[in-house]
This record gives sequence, structure tokens and C-alpha cells, in this order.
Amino acid sequence: MEIKINPKAEQTDTIIFLRTKEQAEKENMKDFKGKDFELHWYYDTDSRKFFVGLGEEEKVTKEKIRKAVYTALEKIQKIQLTSLTVEIPKTKINEKDSAVAITESIILGDYSFEKYKTDKEKLNKKIEKLYLIGSKELQEELLQTQTICNNTLFARDLANEQADIATPSWIARKSKEIAMQTGLRCTVLDEEDLKELKLGLILGVGKGSINPPRLIILEHIGDPKSKEKIVLVGKGITYDTGGLYVKTSWMEEMKIDMHGAATAFATVKTCAELNIKKNVTAVLTCAENSVGPNSYRNGDILTSYSGKTVEIRHTDAEGRLVLADAMEYAEDKLNPSLIISMATLTGACIRALSDFVAGIMSNEEDKVKQLIKSGEETYELLWQLPLFEEYMEDLKSEIADIPNLATKHRDYAGAQHAAMFLKSFIKKVPYIHLDIAGPTINTSRRFYISQGGTGYGVRLLIDFLKSN
Repeated sequence: MEIKINPKAEQTDTIIFLRTKEQAEKENMKDFKGKDFELHWYYDTDSRKFFVGLGEEEKVTKEKIRKAVYTALEKIQKIQLTSLTVEIPKTKINEKDSAVAITESIILGDYSFEKYKTDKEKLNKKIEKLYLIGSKELQEELLQTQTICNNTLFARDLANEQADIATPSWIARKSKEIAMQTGLRCTVLDEEDLKELKLGLILGVGKGSINPPRLIILEHIGDPKSKEKIVLVGKGITYDTGGLYVKTSWMEEMKIDMHGAATAFATVKTCAELNIKKNVTAVLTCAENSVGPNSYRNGDILTSYSGKTVEIRHTDAEGRLVLADAMEYAEDKLNPSLIISMATLTGACIRALSDFVAGIMSNEEDKVKQLIKSGEETYELLWQLPLFEEYMEDLKSEIADIPNLATKHRDYAGAQHAAMFLKSFIKKVPYIHLDIAGPTINTSRRFYISQGGTGYGVRLLIDFLKSN
């Protein structure tokens, strides 16, 4: 997509205007009242003009601008237009933030996963040219926004890809390919490496599948002089049957159970493309939790990288296993100053927060506040759940060091139990856990957030990295 700022109001024949209720009244716009997401459009002599309402001036936010723009874009898609102009509105939101919100809405809202559609003639045309009427100084900011949004779409593509294509080895090949293009350092540990290093939790989860597991490390060295390094550990379960404790619902969505890895991958790719001056490493812990003659079983004891033993009480609590191994390895080998894990981990988090908010759990309060603020900026929302030490009392095993599911109060606080399980595998490094099970999967479109994998977390993490 070509994006240009045009201070001289160079325009396409399709223009979107955003107006508050007060502005609509002042301009005496008659039928158009400027109510929230109200859409009014008409043909002029040489152009189509779309007016979209932003509601009351005091209630205008960046997210309302994103949604208002998509309200017009949805109509534009149906009439198969490929170029448009948007006038940056004059509201309490500054021009830069408004321009970024508009660009985000157009790029993210114009996405749909169509790789396997065969009748291309029936598909909506994509926007090829986007002009914004505003200050020319914003051009560089919009190009950065475009990069971030394109990588959000990259994460969506990874999550939406079919599980028989996006296997652990396929993700490893994709990682090497992207590393060659962007200058990232890429290391892939195959099943033989995992055995030699004794990463028994990843191996245990993956041994029931014909597609063996991989641990993939992608490193962005943005500040070689700094000892600070943020490690993003992403759950990459490329398909989750539940194992021998087989799922009875939602199976069709389980190709998206690798979205944590997709988010980590896309984030470090963005860091490289924007040359962000931070050291950021993505660790993608990829396995397929399948059913086969070698599948791990409830009652098995698996041994982690550090030698810690885990009693398997539920084969569908596999994400925390692969993450735990990867986190121990990362702490030991990668010298992180902060570890952030992200995973489509628990239905309990969805039940607590619904499907548009992720849970954040950590005792690193300053970093938690910064991440929550970035979530508000990008509207990739986070809500903090507690990590009281009492939750560990529910994680006691009679036959191993720790169970992978609570043995007491099993039906309560599932998200916190999972986070405490993971935290127990970290020795000293500050640690934050993001349970992104809810907002990474859309069963139907929500404004500019597409159906299927949403790319949640890329914009959030880049804002966090750029702001701190």
C-alpha cells in the first residue's frame, strides 16, 4: 500500500471526513449529526464523500477514530475501490496520533485471510493508495506505522495458516528466511539438539506427532553496548488436539494456538526493520500436541531443562510445559534482563476478562504499568491479575516437583495457577506473563480486527519497546 501525506490536499476521488457532533452542528450538516460511527455518504460531481461521526468531542479517543474510519472502509470495500483520501480530523487528539490511528485502521481493517479462496474475482479489492490530508512532517511516522501494521498482518498470516503447513519445521524455515532478509540472528534447535540439551518438556509434548518440535531463537541486537536484553518467549503449539485428553470443542481454532510465537516472531521482525535501539530476542517454542502411539499421558513424569520434574495431570495443559523449558533455557543461555512470556494459555483468563482483554501477571509493577499503558495506547488491552504466593499451595505433587495442573482448587484461578507454574521455572530474572488466549482469536470481525488470528500484541509490544 502506498501511503502519502499531502499538505496541499492532493486527493483521490474518494474522501473520508470525520466529524464530532459539535462540528456537524456548527457546519449545519442537516441529515448528518456526527453521532458515534454514523455514516453518511454521497456523490459529488467528481468524488465520493464519506462523513463518519465521532460523537461528542470530549469522548473522542484514538480507538474511536480507528473504528470510525473502518465504518467507512467497510462500505468502500463493498464498492471495490482501491484508493482513498482521509482528512485528519481536528479534535482533542493531536494530529500525529490521529494520523497513526487512521493508518492503523486502514491497513488492519483491509486484511482478510484469503490464501485458500479459489474464486479471486469475488474477493474485495485491496486499498492500493492511501492519502492523508495533513502536515507533511508526519510522513516518516506513517511509514513506521505501516511497518508495524504490516507485521501485525504477518502475525495474523502465521496464526491463520493451516496446521498441516505451519508445522514446527515450517516455522523454523520461515524464521531463517526472515532472518536473512532483516539481519536477525537465527538459531534453530531440532529434535536431536533438544534431546542433547535435555529439554524434556518440549520433547514430551511433541513426541505424539509426526512433526517433531523445534526451539527457534531470533535475536535483534539494537544496542550492542547495552547489557539489557528483553527475551520474548512465545508459545508455538502449531496444533492442539489436547493430546490423549482430547478436546471436545473449539478444535477448528487450534491452529491458532501458536499465536504467542507468532506475536514474538513478528515483534522481533519489526524491531529489526525499524532498527529499534533495544536488544530483543524472540524464543519460539514450537510443537504439535497430537494423538499418536507415542503421546505423553496423564500420570507421566517429564523432566525439564534444569532437571525439575513435572507430573502430567492433564495433557491439554501443554503450553505451560513448552514455555517452562524455553524460559529455563533462555535464562541460562541468553542472559536476559527481562523475560516476557506470551501464550494462548487458559480458558480461565477468557472467562475472567472476556475475549478482548489479555491478562498480565507479574510482580514487576513498574513494567506492568508500562505495558498496561501501551495497551491503552494501542487498544490491545491488558488487565493485571494477582500472583499471590498462596496460589503455589495448589501446585503440589506427591510424586514429582510440581504438577502441570493444580491439585487443589483446580476449578479456580486457572490463569494464575498457570502463571505461577511458569514463574517457578525462573530463578532470578524479572518475569512477566501475558495470557493472550482471548484477544488473539476473533470468531467474527470486530471493526478493524479481522476474523481468525488477530495479530494481538505486536503493536502493544512495539509501543512498549519504543516508549521505555
